[in-house]
Amino acid sequence: ISQKELLIDVLTGNKMPPSLPAFLGSMQGEDLGGEEDDEEGLQSAEGGGATEEMATCSSQDQAMMQDCYSKIVEKLSLANPTMVLQVQQLVGELRRVTLLWDELWLGVLQQQHMHVLRRIQQLEDEVKRVQNNNTLRRDEKIAIMREKHSALMRPVVFALDHVCSITAAPAETPHETWFQQTYGDAIQSALERLKNPANPANPASSWLPFKQIMMSLQQRAQKRASYLLHLDEISPRLVSMTTTEMALPGEASASDAVTIQSVGNTVTILPTKTKPKKLFFLGSDGRNYPYLFKGQPTASTQPPPPSPGSYQSD
Repeated sequence: ISQKELLIDVLTGNKMPPSLPAFLGSMQGEDLGGEEDDEEGLQSAEGGGATEEMATCSSQDQAMMQDCYSKIVEKLSLANPTMVLQVQQLVGELRRVTLLWDELWLGVLQQQHMHVLRRIQQLEDEVKRVQNNNTLRRDEKIAIMREKHSALMRPVVFALDHVCSITAAPAETPHETWFQQTYGDAIQSALERLKNPANPANPASSWLPFKQIMMSLQQRAQKRASYLLHLDEISPRLVSMTTTEMALPGEASASDAVTIQSVGNTVTILPTKTKPKKLFFLGSDGRNYPYLFKGQPTASTQPPPPSPGSYQSD
């Protein structure tokens, strides 16, 4: 079952068509943007007119759908405002839990690392060419190398700047507080070094701080203890959600809807490639219902926004 269908099930108790994506559509999260900027993004845009026209149409369609979703949710709010507020909170917290800040940064850095290695090779070739040009003064050589570094690293900086804006927001959970205290200053320092390298003649050195952060996050993610999380550390709001009016996704029926009474405090990260998270909802019938949330990027995909990639019952 898709994430959209399940969220609509929660909202409506399966009394409305499950394919209606109104609620999720009205709460669309931010895209990480910029991560799709690779070498092709640095080339001149031949035939760019058609691409821009398509992008404009797509943007208009998205705006229209967003408006439709919002109007539908507004109507649903009139019928059951408490349930709508609860679902808004549920969706926001599931996004938070599905892709934690340390997981977000690890996924983005792993993806960008491959792009950066290619750019570093290009920069090293450029450095050799500039250094061998005897007609240039030393300050001119440095200026050229710095300008080239800035141009080639611009898409990477854009992507990392965006992620930094997400994780620099005020922490709302103990886990987010831990992340900012542990990695916040290091990320800011690494980003500044990437933007303004101390030695443009050694381009690899500008990426080294982010490489060290990535290795630290990898080591932490591989520890056995990291596969078991406590919900009160990563989402206190989910812990506080008790005796709700939300029907369990995929379990509701028109005659006798089972509602969410509480959320289990243990979250298990399954040791698979995408590392989905498993948690339990306690239903109003006294039974525990397991759900699996997938949001971690694979090596072949772009890092996703901080929202659940899928939402499905075991």
